[in-house]
Amino acid sequence: MPVLTLTSDFGTKDPDLAVIKAQILQALPELTLVDISHDLTPFDLEEAFYVLKNSLFNYPKGSIHMLAIDSESYSKNRPILIKTNRYTFVGNDNGVLPAILEEEEYQAYYLDAVPFDSFMKVHLEALVHMEEEAFPTLMTTPADDLKKLKLPEPELGYEENRVKYIIPQVIYIDRYGNSIFNLKKKDFEQWRENRKLNIKTPVDNITYLSQGYNDLKKSSHGNRRGQYGARFNAFGYFEIFVNGGNDKAGGTNILLGLKKNDRVLITFE
Repeated sequence: MPVLTLTSDFGTKDPDLAVIKAQILQALPELTLVDISHDLTPFDLEEAFYVLKNSLFNYPKGSIHMLAIDSESYSKNRPILIKTNRYTFVGNDNGVLPAILEEEEYQAYYLDAVPFDSFMKVHLEALVHMEEEAFPTLMTTPADDLKKLKLPEPELGYEENRVKYIIPQVIYIDRYGNSIFNLKKKDFEQWRENRKLNIKTPVDNITYLSQGYNDLKKSSHGNRRGQYGARFNAFGYFEIFVNGGNDKAGGTNILLGLKKNDRVLITFE
């Protein structure tokens, strides 16, 4: 039974999510509907990229991925359908899907829609036609000029042709209040060259990388809870964390004052 994943910035307070789920289940009752996230910050495309890039490719071949971020259709935000050799994606032309699929070969198509159509109506109709093997007639306009989300890159400083410092930027704050930056482990190790490091945060310096959340030097009171550190997370992104924290009462966003787009300074010696 095919899987359809749904990701949105609808949240769970309003009826929007319930409506789109009901429409999906009525139109395609044979699909297994899976939620990825509905708690994305509204219209935050970078946040959507981070969540989707690190989740979508774990699903079985033949899965359909529906992205309802900035989901109203209009002339500069046209609905699109993208096919790869493993998946089908539907969303709008806001740059997120091409950024996620940067390393993949794909075919993209514009879907005809009534301006300001809501609740992903045309996307759902396309999936219904696809199941009925009638969708080639629907995809009459190849999309060769899709927008592509431009992601921020860490700033680098050099000394004698070696990277002396890195200034990464917060791109996502997770449920635990951990601040995740636009710095990948592979790049970091290449720039670090096995040198000692210092990470300057708004409150204090961090001088080593932890392997996990409990891999911290004990504080004077012998408790690691509430201590902060730095590591590379399971997806390979640089992260500053608070042991036992959360985004409402004690994460890096509160204890260290870090918020989206903030930067820290990493120096090598």
